[in-house]
Amino acid sequence: RTSPDAMPQALLRPRRLCCAMVATVAAGGAPDVVSVYKVGFPEPGLCGQQDNVTESPAGAQWRFLTKTVGMREGGCADVGYARYVRTSAVTVQGHELSVGVYAPTQTPTTDLAIEDLARGGRRVRMKLCAPLGNASRYPLYVFGHGAGCDAEDYTYFCRVAAVASVYHETPLGP
Repeated sequence: RTSPDAMPQALLRPRRLCCAMVATVAAGGAPDVVSVYKVGFPEPGLCGQQDNVTESPAGAQWRFLTKTVGMREGGCADVGYARYVRTSAVTVQGHELSVGVYAPTQTPTTDLAIEDLARGGRRVRMKLCAPLGNASRYPLYVFGHGAGCDAEDYTYFCRVAAVASVYHETPLGP
């Protein structure tokens, strides 16, 4: 069992998740300041993160990072890269960026489908992942995600436990 003191701080901070939190949007308020990330940037096997980006389609910095560089809103820790390595200066199309570089702390997520013979051969799909290192020392969490959420919304658990997130594929998505 993992005590809250032993859990990575990234798991304890509030995060924006599909079914876990309700976002409050103030009409006419100031644009949000967000972080953006990209796996495989600035080098393969790592994740680059730019913090303090003003989220606004009209904002040049946000537009450049998301459209030109291909970064996504969120942080490297949200996709399994939680170990800080260094800060790097990277030049992209003449623009110098200062990005935090993070290493993976969990295995890549694997998609698995098995046949449930007790239910007429129905395909049961799941996403599997675990912390890097000795898998025998981690608990196994098996769960199904709620309606309107993706299995990927829960991959942050993979930093502290082996996870099997079971889902059913529908025409609307997993």
